[in-house]
Amino acid sequence: MGIQVTPIPRLTVLTVPAFTLGTANAAGSAATAIASNSTLLVYDATVPTTIPTAGVSAGVGTATTSARRDHIHGMYNQSDNLGIAKAWCVISSAGSLSAGSFNVASVTDTGTGIRDIIWDTDFANTEYSATGSMWSVQDGNMFLTYSSFATGSLRLKIYTSGSPADTATSSVAFGEQ
Repeated sequence: MGIQVTPIPRLTVLTVPAFTLGTANAAGSAATAIASNSTLLVYDATVPTTIPTAGVSAGVGTATTSARRDHIHGMYNQSDNLGIAKAWCVISSAGSLSAGSFNVASVTDTGTGIRDIIWDTDFANTEYSATGSMWSVQDGNMFLTYSSFATGSLRLKIYTSGSPADTATSSVAFGEQ
């Protein structure tokens, strides 16, 4: 009977861990040793992406490192969502803000039935939409129009029976800011 003796090397060279994270286990082929107190890269310092707007599908990702359990995603800016009202206000018949507003810095009464609405946060361009309603104790055909669209303001004109008129209104605006 023979005994085979494998000599123990006097010096073992340790290498940096090169483990790869994956979605399945796989055997490696390197014949190297690592120290038991080595550091294994699992997390990186990458900041998570901002959560995209509605309608974007989820994805599995391609990162080769793990996310920390307490990581924080930024929220997308609601001002980029075109379907959300960016401003609204209620204007009294005297031409001043009343009963609340959102993203409206001020209203200027520039004449009978003419009000300039000034936004707190400007729109990205002049291609936004505004709509509104009015109420009055006056009889006759009543309507309102919006004009002079600027990034920081717009003009509201109010008519009763075809003539400019001061009456209470409410307005809302949608678009990109």
